[in-house]
Amino acid sequence: MKLDYAHLALNVKDMEKSIAFYTKVFGFTKAFSLADENGNPWIEYVKVAPGKFIELFYGNDKENAGSFNHICFTCDDIQEMTKSIEAAGEKVTIGPKLGVDGNWQVWTVDPDGNKIEIMQYGEDAPQLKY
Repeated sequence: MKLDYAHLALNVKDMEKSIAFYTKVFGFTKAFSLADENGNPWIEYVKVAPGKFIELFYGNDKENAGSFNHICFTCDDIQEMTKSIEAAGEKVTIGPKLGVDGNWQVWTVDPDGNKIEIMQYGEDAPQLKY
């Protein structure tokens, strides 16, 4: 099974300021946006390198705005990854399930409770277009 880094996700207080920071200071580019199931703005993707992103989550939860959300790795077989998590004696917290972006995902947590997403890109994954 092949694993790779996909994205780091951050909760942000001011989306415009955050996008400006990552694009102006580091020279990254705004790639695309995702809406939630109700069509509301949800995530802005900032491209760091081909296939590598920072996900900026709108700070609808003011208590968590300005904080770490999760880290994501990609894999080539979500079922095998799920078995690997369970075989290591760790708990799958979500999934495997199909996300709103058309990608398969499974979630777990590290020993400190940090959320980890593992994603298998779908054929039409927006992440593969940038």
